[in-house]
Amino acid sequence: MIEQSLIALRRSQRRRTLARLSGAPADPAVEVIDVIEAAELAGRPATVSTVADALSIDQPRASKLVAAAVGAGLVERRADQADGRRSFLARTPAGLAVTEQVHRFRRRLISSALS
Repeated sequence: MIEQSLIALRRSQRRRTLARLSGAPADPAVEVIDVIEAAELAGRPATVSTVADALSIDQPRASKLVAAAVGAGLVERRADQADGRRSFLARTPAGLAVTEQVHRFRRRLISSALS
């Protein structure tokens, strides 16, 4: 029974699935803000290259995903003071809210599976 619950939990852990089930936007922008959060937690700046590497996609596709996340108001670009050609990515207050919404849902899901 526990094993079946854990298997079901793992299958539901895909970023888009979690976002959709939690009521957050179920689009690739959620994957972008997830990558940015991981970079922040690791103490590294997030860039389009960071997104491309984390999602195993090419640079042009990552750039389009970032542009969509910026357009959705979930991410903002901040100029790199050391290199004007590069920008860092940061979650906006709306992006932080989506992240928290997905985290709350994930915690409830885990709690439910373990009870």
